[in-house]
Amino acid sequence: GVYHDPGRITRDASSLLNSTAGDHLRPKVAPLVDNDGTASPPVLLLSGTIAMPYRAVNYNIPIDVYLSPSYPARAPVVFVRPVSSMEVKERHRHVAQADGKVYMPYLHNWQPHSHNLIELVVTMSSLFSNDPPVYSKPAQQPPPPPYSVIQQSQVHQQAAAEEQIRLAQEMSRAEEGVRRMREKHEEGLQREKMQQYEVQLDHEKRMQLKSNIKTALFHLQSEAKIEIENCCFDIVRMEKSVKILSEDEKESQFKILRERKQTLENYQEQVTTSTEQLEKFVISVEEEKKSSSDELDPDAVDKIVLPDNLHSKQMLELSSENASISDLMYFMDRALVKETLPLDVHLKEIRKLAKKQFLTRALLLKIGQTVTKERAERDLFK
Repeated sequence: GVYHDPGRITRDASSLLNSTAGDHLRPKVAPLVDNDGTASPPVLLLSGTIAMPYRAVNYNIPIDVYLSPSYPARAPVVFVRPVSSMEVKERHRHVAQADGKVYMPYLHNWQPHSHNLIELVVTMSSLFSNDPPVYSKPAQQPPPPPYSVIQQSQVHQQAAAEEQIRLAQEMSRAEEGVRRMREKHEEGLQREKMQQYEVQLDHEKRMQLKSNIKTALFHLQSEAKIEIENCCFDIVRMEKSVKILSEDEKESQFKILRERKQTLENYQEQVTTSTEQLEKFVISVEEEKKSSSDELDPDAVDKIVLPDNLHSKQMLELSSENASISDLMYFMDRALVKETLPLDVHLKEIRKLAKKQFLTRALLLKIGQTVTKERAERDLFK
């Protein structure tokens, strides 16, 4: 196409034509001819009139706005097109008399991202209001008409003036009606947009609610499925248990239970017998203590527990030796704290005692393992 950005062309032209500044402009297609006579391909032309308030009266200035192929990078090309009864003002600051081309700072400082066609038209209208670019040609004075003609002319002029006033009033009312229709149309568009927004918002809320309900139902379904599977598993397991326990198997289970009962009763009799023997032994010991009138000598404590074999005697001696070494190490530590024993002597003696205690405990552990093993063998042979 002719333009690099057709979307920008459409937006800018539509904005101008739909605004009050461009009410009387109409889109066309025509080539743009430069001063050197070269013509561009057909481009968009906005042709018509723009309002120019001058001395409290609104005038319409005919213009042509060409959007060149390089638009919006380059500014539009604007011409004032006077009709046959108008002429371009000589030495005008912003309009060339030869071809009516418009020159003004807004076009000179054109920026594609900050300038637009509506501001261009409004700026031209303001500049032309201060200094109109065109004026009416002076009419040739005909010979003075007769008095009757003058009187008829005055009547016609008065009628024409009244007609113009009536037309102006009708146009004012029509413009007011158009303005109201536009306002109603804009209000309708706003209401339609609000309704669309509310419908969209309601749809989004419904979709969100639907999603939340689906999620909750999915979780409930998963939990119910797991619970049902567990119940089914329990039912199947119970059915298997019922099937497994046939009559013969029930009888075998009862037999096993009876045997266990008999075994427990035997254990109970053994425990009862042992308890009775222990009670008799305790009674005999107490009677012996009562019958004995002699006082215990100081060495009687050592005779309360006497080993009955060699291993027990060794374990008793080793336990006593282990305890005595621990007591000795404790009192040596106390002496070191009170500074009655030098540190080097303390370390030397502690090393010796620790080594001796380690060997004592190892031998004690070894004898204990041997005794446990022998006792287990005796119990096994019984």
